Amino acid sequence: MTSDHEGTPNVVMEAMASGLPVVATAVGGVPELIQNGATGFLAQPCEEHRLAQAIGRLLIDDALRREISGRARAFIEARHSLSSLSAQLQALYRSLLPKELSMASPVQAKAV
Repeated sequence: MTSDHEGTPNVVMEAMASGLPVVATAVGGVPELIQNGATGFLAQPCEEHRLAQAIGRLLIDDALRREISGRARAFIEARHSLSSLSAQLQALYRSLLPKELSMASPVQAKAV
C-alpha cells in the first residue's frame, strides 16, 4: 500500500488477518498495525526503492514470507479480532464505572 495519507486502513488489517505479508508506507495508523520487519515492512513515502526491496525479499524468501505472515495474523487476532475488541471495550467501560458497579455482574449492575 503506497499511500501518502491514511487512517487505519481495513485493507491492511484484512490482508494481515488473511495471512498475507504487507508492504506499506509508514503513514497515518499503518505503523500501529505493522511492526517493520516483524509483521510486515514499512517505508517512508517517496521511498519506492525500499518498497521494492521489501517486495523482492518476500518474493524470494519463502521462510521470511511465512514468518511475517504468521506474526501478522497473530497480531491481528490478538489486537483486532471481534473477541479481542469486545474484551477491550468491556474493560474500558468497566474502568469508567464507579468501583461498586464495575465489580458487579451484568445482572447485578442492571438492578442497581
